[in-house]
Amino acid sequence: MEIQTQSRTKSPIFWVGMVSAVYTAVVNAGAAAGVEMPWIVGAIGVGLSTVLVYCNGNNPSIKGQY
Repeated sequence: MEIQTQSRTKSPIFWVGMVSAVYTAVVNAGAAAGVEMPWIVGAIGVGLSTVLVYCNGNNPSIKGQY
């Protein structure tokens, strides 16, 4: 089987990871600024943090291969 190279932007896992990273950054910035948020925001953040770890560890496009 031949390995084909692929850009990261074509990988759905890359984009899911990016959305997770942005959400986590926004929520963390709000928390650092003392903004009160409902519990669901934190719960979503925990879930997306898990997704982000998965995406960073399992994205084949990080190596430039898919």
